[in-house]
Amino acid sequence: VNMYLDGASYYLEFGVWQYKLGFKITGSDCWEIFFDHIHDVIPSIESYVKNGQKEKIIFKAGEQIGTTSGNSSSGNWDFGMKNLAVDGPLAKYSIYTRNAVCWVDYFAPAKQGFYRNKLVGEKILCNF
Repeated sequence: VNMYLDGASYYLEFGVWQYKLGFKITGSDCWEIFFDHIHDVIPSIESYVKNGQKEKIIFKAGEQIGTTSGNSSSGNWDFGMKNLAVDGPLAKYSIYTRNAVCWVDYFAPAKQGFYRNKLVGEKILCNF
């Protein structure tokens, strides 16, 4: 599945500059993916953010977009997925999480178990 960069920000948190990146799935306006606490991005994304580039940048599945060691307080980074066509389990908590879905459910079955074993926290969205 291909995706394109739909929005990005570069911000300072606890003395560390980092990126938040938003993508949409090519061919569907319903699906969004985001990554947060990314420290280094590929040159095309850096140009998009810092120079206000407006043309679409398309990425193929598995293509590297950047690297991170996580946020400075815990080493975590964020990954999320939304289906804008439905209200998900988090709709009752916030308008910002209204369409969130469990991203693990969209991986191939062979990878789902691997990622579910890495998830920690409250079991609100993903049944892990």
